Amino acid sequence: MNKSILIKISVILGVIIAIILASVGCSMIKADPDEAMISNKDDVYATFGDYRVTRGELFDMMMRVDGLDYLLTYVDKLILAENISNVTPSDIENEKTILIYGTLNEGEIALLQSNEENHQVLLTTFENNVKAVGYDPDDPAELTLYLELLAAQRAKARAHVIAAGAESDFFIDNDELEKFYDDNYRNDACALVIEFDSATESKLIFNDLDLVQSFNGGIGEYFNTTVPIEDVASDGFSLTNTIQLSNEQVFTKLVELYNVQNPNNTLPADIDSEDYCNDYADLATYNFTEMTTGVFEGSTIDTFAKYLFDTIDLTNTDTDAKYYSQSPREFGDSFVFVYKVSQEPVEPFGNMTGDEKTELKAALTDSIMDTDLIGYVMEEVREDANFSVVDPFVGIKYQFQSGIEQDLSGDLSIVAKLGDVEITADQLYTYMEERVGAFFAIEIAKEKLAVYGEYYNLYYGSSHDYLSNKADLMKTHRADLSTMKSTFSKNGYSQYGYTTTLLDWNEFLFVLFGVKSDMEALEKQFVLPSLTIDLIQPTINIPDAMEFMQELYDNYFNLYATSITIFLDQDLNFEADEIADVIADMDAIELAEYSALRAHLEDEIRAKLEDDMDFEAIVDEYNDTPIIDTDSVWHDYKVFGFKLKVEDLMSSKDVPLTYTNTQNTALYDQSLVDALFRLYTSYNTDENKELDSMLDTQIISEHDRYRILEVTKGNSFEKPTAVFDSSSTTTVYSEGIDNENPIPTVAQIEIYFKINFAQAKNETPLEKLPSSVSNAITNLYSGIYDLYFQPSGFSIVAIDTMLAGNLTFTENNTLQQAQVELLRDILISTTFPDDYVYTTK
Repeated sequence: MNKSILIKISVILGVIIAIILASVGCSMIKADPDEAMISNKDDVYATFGDYRVTRGELFDMMMRVDGLDYLLTYVDKLILAENISNVTPSDIENEKTILIYGTLNEGEIALLQSNEENHQVLLTTFENNVKAVGYDPDDPAELTLYLELLAAQRAKARAHVIAAGAESDFFIDNDELEKFYDDNYRNDACALVIEFDSATESKLIFNDLDLVQSFNGGIGEYFNTTVPIEDVASDGFSLTNTIQLSNEQVFTKLVELYNVQNPNNTLPADIDSEDYCNDYADLATYNFTEMTTGVFEGSTIDTFAKYLFDTIDLTNTDTDAKYYSQSPREFGDSFVFVYKVSQEPVEPFGNMTGDEKTELKAALTDSIMDTDLIGYVMEEVREDANFSVVDPFVGIKYQFQSGIEQDLSGDLSIVAKLGDVEITADQLYTYMEERVGAFFAIEIAKEKLAVYGEYYNLYYGSSHDYLSNKADLMKTHRADLSTMKSTFSKNGYSQYGYTTTLLDWNEFLFVLFGVKSDMEALEKQFVLPSLTIDLIQPTINIPDAMEFMQELYDNYFNLYATSITIFLDQDLNFEADEIADVIADMDAIELAEYSALRAHLEDEIRAKLEDDMDFEAIVDEYNDTPIIDTDSVWHDYKVFGFKLKVEDLMSSKDVPLTYTNTQNTALYDQSLVDALFRLYTSYNTDENKELDSMLDTQIISEHDRYRILEVTKGNSFEKPTAVFDSSSTTTVYSEGIDNENPIPTVAQIEIYFKINFAQAKNETPLEKLPSSVSNAITNLYSGIYDLYFQPSGFSIVAIDTMLAGNLTFTENNTLQQAQVELLRDILISTTFPDDYVYTTK
């Protein structure tokens, strides 16, 4: 499948906008073509304070931002009416699942659900997204209305790809089909798998049985009784002292090895490979689909599956072919020998019937069906239905996105055509306004508050003719825009797909920024961002953050941490087993034995630590000790199956663990977070504060492992404090700096505001903070402060201003008011922490 289209705008927007605005000659601008506009465009849609929003302004805003998306949704509902009528409740549930989890794979979903807090975030995000566009997620009828088009698009795309002929960009040819078949279909394999904790352990046990790894491309048996096998150099084995074992003999020896490594679950010593596969099917049988479904490509289990099923090739009939590992293969924390007994080959692709190939094509299609593919198919479906956009701006955006030439002729009332059906501005306005009118009214309010407010006059004067405004800041904006225009005219953005052969300057502005002229570009991309901090900062109610800062202070820690991790992997999937699953089937005696062994293992580890062994040395000793060493202190634990490894617990490279970065993530159990805080508190005592590192005296129990922690001081180990006494220094700081408490005061934060404000305006701050106080505010408050300046933060300010200004909608006022208040709640809940109480200043 090779669909040739221009670069998708969704892929490059984030990168190109940042680059263009950082790099900020002219091309000729065409005469304005006819743009579709609604009737009664000057009628008032909503009022608040001294401002009003007209229907025309609302339509323009909706079209600039989301007009194309809503137009395509409107058209797709017409094209797919029959598909929509065939959507089932199961289809709706599938779409809901995909929107929540991003997959239908049960294993991946279970993983996402395993962390209760993260799972709740996914559910809440879905519900908020549904509410934000005017649907009720708790109403089955509303939810169906929201999801049925997605289900219909998926069904249409699936059928379209499956049925695509050779002339189509979506045609799946035999080569692609065969590759998919070869990559994904395997019959079950029967294999004997032996696991070791290290290559050294495997070598010692092989030595004990007089077996030689990697001998002449296979495994040999050493027979010289004069020189012990451990004294023979690796290149000292030859046919004069070693027998080359046949495949059958190797299987027998590996059974012996298996029994050594698994003393509690042995096989009959004389069992042959056929009886092993038949009598021990639960142990011997490996299923490729089960092993590779719901796992990441390149993961340990995925790599092991491909080694077992593909690398060990039973179809190789050479006389010297070997169907087993000649040396230990490393997978994750384990070293593994595999003897592959059997694997029935799948039916050759060339022997498949037409019906079987159709089923295979459906499976391939399902495996690649994602949002992008559905989007590409729908572009072709619309083209086949004679859909074309008449509106020049929305049309050029779709033309650029799809690579399909559009009408673009322009019309005063018609936005697009679907065959003989005309889609008018009035129809599209009604369709959009019903769901998102209130939301875009807020966006218009943001612009009006900025452009017609006091701060605009402060920086730009009274003129709103941005092309001739004499203010220095506006001159800077025009220079930046001119630089951008010059770069575009010289095809400076061609690497992102924006060239003068595809777009003129105004079209470029609309495709990238949703603006139609230099005037609009100056306002939306330069003036509005420059005024944001002025509009938001005065609304911040600092006392709202006091409880939040107190929580951060009370729970503060900043540590690097390493652990000796104790775990089990009884099912050999190269992941730690859930402790609850391990003990679920144990009786009282078995549970007591397990608990006692785990406790004694901890004692042995601590005894080694007291002997000045470090974590790495202890784990290496444990893993290298063969299970046959009955005199070793590790013997009983290895027999039971306990595994050890060292884990570095930094949140990312060189980033210490903190209260903030360990919250609401599946990476860190709450038990670990609690332990880190406990250790940080202990580290700060007089007894411990001079230590280079500190060892935890307790063991941490997580859902799938136990940890013994060692911590060192992080790069911001000292607990921040805003305590300051200006009388203790001769340096003159801003008035209001004194504070007897570690939590920053309102006065201190207001000084911080003024400094930040000046720096944002490229001005020299007049205020001055002690570095210790500034550090405390950065650590305890800036996380909240920065959230106010997200786009959603400005939207909240706009809503509060609208509500305070007696917001009134001309139609459906009660319903629309409720939607605005709902949007405010959603914006606050998605912008700020769950327990943060946002109030209006």
